[in-house]
Amino acid sequence: MGKKRVVLAGGGHVHLAVLETLAREASPLADVVLVSDGPSLIYSGMLPGHVAGHYPRGALEIALAPLAARAGATFLQNRIVGLDAGGRTLMLASGAVMPFDLLSLAVGSGINVSQLSSLGQKILPVRPIPDFLARWQGIREHRPAGGLRLGFAGGGAGGVELALATAHALPEAAIWLFTGQSGLLAGHPPSLRRRAMQHLLARRIAIIRGIAMAEPAGFRLADGQVIALDHVIAATGAAPPSWLSGSGLRLDPDGFAAVDKCFRCQSHPDILASGDVAAFPDDRVTRSGLHAVRAGPIIAHNLLAMLSGNQPRAHRPWKPPLYLLATKPGHALASGRRWSIEGDWLWTLKDRIDRAYVARHTHV
Repeated sequence: MGKKRVVLAGGGHVHLAVLETLAREASPLADVVLVSDGPSLIYSGMLPGHVAGHYPRGALEIALAPLAARAGATFLQNRIVGLDAGGRTLMLASGAVMPFDLLSLAVGSGINVSQLSSLGQKILPVRPIPDFLARWQGIREHRPAGGLRLGFAGGGAGGVELALATAHALPEAAIWLFTGQSGLLAGHPPSLRRRAMQHLLARRIAIIRGIAMAEPAGFRLADGQVIALDHVIAATGAAPPSWLSGSGLRLDPDGFAAVDKCFRCQSHPDILASGDVAAFPDDRVTRSGLHAVRAGPIIAHNLLAMLSGNQPRAHRPWKPPLYLLATKPGHALASGRRWSIEGDWLWTLKDRIDRAYVARHTHV
């Protein structure tokens, strides 16, 4: 029997961990191909630091081809435009059709901007990150002399960190943070929300909670006031790839791949899905880089187990004991389940963790 083709679809956090495992435990049964639409992973944990001006663009990038070569895999830069789950084939933007025996889907997600569509070209989704960075660079270079009027849609950690980073980099900008009905940092300890609010207000970032309707000029508030904006950075909920709806996979009500506790797709167990593209059966597994990193070794173990005819391993949901949120270069907040702290030393800790992650995958 020939080797089985294992396709790793997506060059994100999950598959970095898979490649790391394969570099140690390469299977003679597998012909592994990594498919990604870009040549590198841009590490999301350092994105706010880059926006703030603390990190150069190159400090965020992890080249994928060397990692694939080290793992004995083939790297293919191409964009996935379709999946036939039953036929075990991926459709690529180049027109090529790629068959597979086993597939790991970790293609990430976009940003759900359906409620912001009336803003038109003013919308700037945070993902895909390369597209965001390209447009953000243009906005910074061509900003008006009087300063920008910027809105941030989304009151989660991503929206908060990016709003604070922008206020640090562009102190002349007028900034509004629209949190929606869920409010600021929903799901985090109350003390963290209070600390974050203090930092936002200190940076003169207006926090708008509740209903705000997007319109071409900006946002209309419940009292009829219109806040005119030049751009709206969208850090709202995730949106699945459009081609997933025609893949034949069983999807959850929001359009993400429904998986079991081993990350196997419920309708097609020869396909694994993880990270932002998957709907895990336990809501403690959220769509975040932290959980994607945690999922990577399980995906690697299960791919190797399935190649050998062994049983895959279930993922045990994990809640980070420490959550770090940067307020500016040199200062950060941290929280656990019911507590929060802040200080300059937490920035130093976060900086070391982030730099170590990138270095670990670039010094091969």
